[in-house]
Amino acid sequence: MVDNASFVRIEFWMTKLGIKDHQLIIYAIIHGFSRDGHCYTGSQRYFREWTGKAKSTVIEALNDMKKRGLIVVKKVCIDGKFYNVYYTTESRKPESERLINQNPSKIISPDIWSEIQTGPETGPTRSENQTPRFRNQTR
Repeated sequence: MVDNASFVRIEFWMTKLGIKDHQLIIYAIIHGFSRDGHCYTGSQRYFREWTGKAKSTVIEALNDMKKRGLIVVKKVCIDGKFYNVYYTTESRKPESERLINQNPSKIISPDIWSEIQTGPETGPTRSENQTPRFRNQTR
């Protein structure tokens, strides 16, 4: 069960993998547990709680990331019961090859880049999303 103090760390390079929303959360959970050479050994229920998605959607996301070569799923047998363990392929790369150490534009494959680069950045105007750093206190 997820408690209120739990957190997931999504690093910027993860956003360039071509996965979205719930897959990104699942990937970040797995990577958080596996980045130091360990594996994620928790249940798929934990992924469902974090994402709010159905079991079938979580399984589909895991299978898709496995097919893309982003994660590895292995079955282990403990006391006659089979369990899945997960780790990211990124966590097993040598330090010099890890995406966190790469230029962000080199992480994105050309076909994904064409989808992402749709034009100039846009967003709310300054007055909608920012306040001045210093306010006049004499009003």
